[in-house]
Amino acid sequence: MTRVVFLSELPVAYRHAWFSYLRFHSDLDVHVLYLADAQSDRPWEHPVDDSEWCSTLRSRSFHVSETGFFARFTPTIGRELHALEPDFVVLPGWAHPTVWQAARWCRAHGVPYGVTFENWKPQSETSLPNRITGAIRKSVLDRGAIALPAGQRAAAYGATISHAPLRVLHANVADVDGARASSEGVARSVEPRVLYLGRLMEHKGIDIVLDMASSLAKAGIALDVAGDGPARARVEQADRDGFLEYHGTVVGAEKFALLARASMVIVPSLAEPWGVIVQEALACGTPVIASTEVGSAIEFVEPGVTGAIVSADRQSFEATIRSWTERNDPEREACVARAAMVNYGTVTAELESIVAEVCG
Repeated sequence: MTRVVFLSELPVAYRHAWFSYLRFHSDLDVHVLYLADAQSDRPWEHPVDDSEWCSTLRSRSFHVSETGFFARFTPTIGRELHALEPDFVVLPGWAHPTVWQAARWCRAHGVPYGVTFENWKPQSETSLPNRITGAIRKSVLDRGAIALPAGQRAAAYGATISHAPLRVLHANVADVDGARASSEGVARSVEPRVLYLGRLMEHKGIDIVLDMASSLAKAGIALDVAGDGPARARVEQADRDGFLEYHGTVVGAEKFALLARASMVIVPSLAEPWGVIVQEALACGTPVIASTEVGSAIEFVEPGVTGAIVSADRQSFEATIRSWTERNDPEREACVARAAMVNYGTVTAELESIVAEVCG
């Protein structure tokens, strides 16, 4: 069996579930090394018990941006890779010092590596000058065997920044089957209900949500908010004022039930390289209104059928929400079918094909 080792930043639930599927349902010998077991602004990581195929490294973390980015440095990464003897290594982007270390180890030992990324335009994750971050990115990408963008936008961007071969790998795939199973039998609210589910941070568009909360309430449109983050106190105050209903952090079946109950899910991010919530909501049969800054939107949102893609501002979101509440109940089947275009099976096939191509 070809041994594939994934480096992954955090044990986020949806990603860990796909890794588990890969381990037991693919023709690959899959191992996962997480760079950290948790992050302070993400309370919904999946707990990981070190096993023969999955473990968490002892990394040093440095908080380097207001968007919640932590740079990871792992002194033992070379020893970890050497012990696993991989045939192919999958790296999580190019921003972490651990990735630079791993890429250097792969080149020194003749092991091909691929680089996954979801960015579809330049990101300001650190305060380093662009010429330095650009040189690092180019070095990691161009010297790898293959670049693995998460979708159409990332693929188009990747073609402008690297000469490496490109193959789309939807590594941010949602648990479509789990979402569908958990949401079956959940009745959609009779009254119009809008749901925001995500981190309560400025770049996620929480200000847009709060700015239109009172107006939506006056129009008889209920607003649900779930998640955690720096803006939590403001969300709780809006809840006390009667403008919205705050649900705190929700995970698993509770999350999918909340998605299924909503009339629509909004993703008003000002900067969102991907956004797995789009596919999760559609898998529950709920249309999505996403901003133009959400990378996954063009993959899954069919305007006018399974949702809408609008500018990241209050006026655009509020007008679109109001127009959607006047529609007949959207076909759940259309949303589910759109989400199911990418699933664990299709992404596993993508990876197997990529590994066969790279490793011969």
